[in-house]
Amino acid sequence: MEVDASPPMLLLTAAINLGVAFSFFIVNFRYPTAIKQSLSLYAWACVAVAVGSVAAVKLHVTAPLMSQIFNLSVSGAGTCLYYFSYRSLLERTYHLRITGTLYAIFLVCAVYGTFVTRSANQSAFTICAFDAILFGLASRDLLVNFRDSGRAHVIQGVAIGLFAAIMLVWGLQLLLLPPKPALIIHFGSPESYGLAAICMGAALGPITFLLLCNDEFNSRLLTLVATDPLTGLANRRRLMERGAEEIARARRFNHPLCVLMIDLDHFKALNDTHGHAAGDRALKQVAESSLAVLRDIDLVARSGGEEFAVLLPETSLAKGIEVADRLRQAVAGLEIMGTGGTVTISASIGVAELGIADETIDQVLARADRALYDAKAAGRNRVHHEAMAPGSALPDANPA
Repeated sequence: MEVDASPPMLLLTAAINLGVAFSFFIVNFRYPTAIKQSLSLYAWACVAVAVGSVAAVKLHVTAPLMSQIFNLSVSGAGTCLYYFSYRSLLERTYHLRITGTLYAIFLVCAVYGTFVTRSANQSAFTICAFDAILFGLASRDLLVNFRDSGRAHVIQGVAIGLFAAIMLVWGLQLLLLPPKPALIIHFGSPESYGLAAICMGAALGPITFLLLCNDEFNSRLLTLVATDPLTGLANRRRLMERGAEEIARARRFNHPLCVLMIDLDHFKALNDTHGHAAGDRALKQVAESSLAVLRDIDLVARSGGEEFAVLLPETSLAKGIEVADRLRQAVAGLEIMGTGGTVTISASIGVAELGIADETIDQVLARADRALYDAKAAGRNRVHHEAMAPGSALPDANPA
């Protein structure tokens, strides 16, 4: 005797989803806002799918058509929430118009298949196609559009991409079956793998999603540890780490490395006269103008107070002086809103190149700092460099 596999599989899926929703509602308070919101959306998606599954089983005998359309509409809403949970985690817009349009098309097709053609196969295909589209888009976000993704992002992207493919193939298979007003899938039939995939997705999907949230959380912690909160630039910790890396690379390949130390002139007077808010605006604008002048491979960091440091890989002393002067001119062109109107600022810059005797980034920074104080002593708003003794610079393996 062949038994319909749908009721027990749907109830099992509902139980798993309710358990996941309960767990996610409990743990989400431990995370930052974006991750907390994504966990809540995922939990509500699980609730929607569970409600649709239970209703489909309970109403299957008394109101089969209403049971079918209710299950499809609520499950479709759950799919939207799943998609939104991934978008929220990546801090991207939800694409409400596109998602809403797809959901409306799906509902129209589901109603048409349920009440007009009386084909449960057609209705099942619509939800499978809808799942395939939204999970496929989420997979694309994780695998293609997300920079610096960790292993959890890749695992989740591959997993939901595979689920989207299974749903599409399953939907096409159901569509090719003889049309029936009620879809019955027997245990062991060729079509039963779709139900198994849904159960497996309900069980394993939350685990990989939680790993994804932890991966995202750890990534944000590392960013916070290495970032100056006011300017968004690298902080001194990141400067020292990157400096050690660049020194090792410069020595390995005999490439030049230049370091700049930047100090805003009369910054204390700016704070005292126009307030700390004006000083903060000055620091932010200097950070923005520096990033606009520098290359992607360069690193600019706020090393403390009104001081900035810049690492210039693949840059000789002569080129470093040119870059420093462009930075000086960019800062001199800034206008800061103060309490009495706009004020201008300037910067003094010291330049030093990595030498043969330099073992750490601290030594190069110290020489750049001495050149900076020479620039201040000479009248400020200028660039000075520490002259190197002949033969003390690293040989350039690729001279310009």
